[in-house]
Amino acid sequence: SRLSDVWLLALETLRPALVAEGQDGALLQSQLDALLLIEDDHKADVEALDLLCAWAGRGVALLLDGLDHTLGRVDGGAAALARRLEDEPRLLVLATADEPLTDAALTGVFSTLTLSPLSEAEAQALVARIGEGAQRVVTTEPGRLRAVVQLFGAWPQPLALLGAAWCDDPSGDASTDVLRVLDALRPAHAARLAELPPQSQQVLAAIAERWDPIAAGPLSRALRMQVRLASAQLSRLTSLGFVQKVDLPQHARLGFQLRDRGLALALLRGEALADRLVLPGRL
Repeated sequence: SRLSDVWLLALETLRPALVAEGQDGALLQSQLDALLLIEDDHKADVEALDLLCAWAGRGVALLLDGLDHTLGRVDGGAAALARRLEDEPRLLVLATADEPLTDAALTGVFSTLTLSPLSEAEAQALVARIGEGAQRVVTTEPGRLRAVVQLFGAWPQPLALLGAAWCDDPSGDASTDVLRVLDALRPAHAARLAELPPQSQQVLAAIAERWDPIAAGPLSRALRMQVRLASAQLSRLTSLGFVQKVDLPQHARLGFQLRDRGLALALLRGEALADRLVLPGRL
C-alpha cells in the first residue's frame, strides 16, 4: 500500500455524504477512478490529498482509528505521513494507537496523550450524555452498562456505540446490548482479521475460545501445531497488536490473550452466544 490509499479511503467514505447533499455521484466517482490510474507514488499522494481538500471545501481533519496498524500497511508509512503533516497546513490528523509511538518521525509531529479506562462514574456520565434513551437505561438499569464494561472495558468506543444503540431502542437486556455492540464493531473486526493469513486467524480463534490466558505449549497442542510455529505466530500477533502477553498465575511463564475483548467475543460469537453469557444485567 501507499500513503495515497489512506486519502482514497477517506474520499470513498466522504463520497456518499456529498451525493446525499446533491452533488453528482458519477462525477465524483470518475475523479476517484482517475486517481487509481496514477502509478507514481508521490503524484498519487499529492493529487489524492488535493482532491480530498477540494471535496471538503476547506482543510481536512482526518480521524484514524489504529494509526500503528494503518501505517504498518503503508510503504515507509511513518516517514511519509510525518513529511505530509509537516508540509501540508490543510491537514490535521487525530489518531488512536494500541501501542505508544516510538518512531522518531511521528513523535516529532504528533502530540500524544495516553488514555486510561474510564471510571464507572465517568462511563455512566459519557453514555448518559449521548441521548434520552441512553440516559434512561443508565438511570434505571445500571447493570446493563456494567455488563458491557465488564466485557469490552470502559473505553469510549464501545460505550459510544452502546449509547447510540440505546437512543435508537432502549429495550432489551445485557445480552442484547453485547450483541448490538458486536454488530456495530463487525466492520472494524472484519477488516482487521482480513489482514491475517488463515493460520494466524486459527490461532486467534483458539485463544478467544480459551478466553483465559494460554501459554504457547497448550495452544500448540490444541491446534496440533509445533510449539515453535505457535510461538512464532504468537510473536507476530503480539507485534501486530492483536495479542498481549500476561503473567500466568502460579506459573513461571507467560500467557497470551487477545488485547481486544470485543474481538474475542466476535470470534466466539455463534447462535447460542446470548444463552452462554452470564452478565450482571441479568441479575
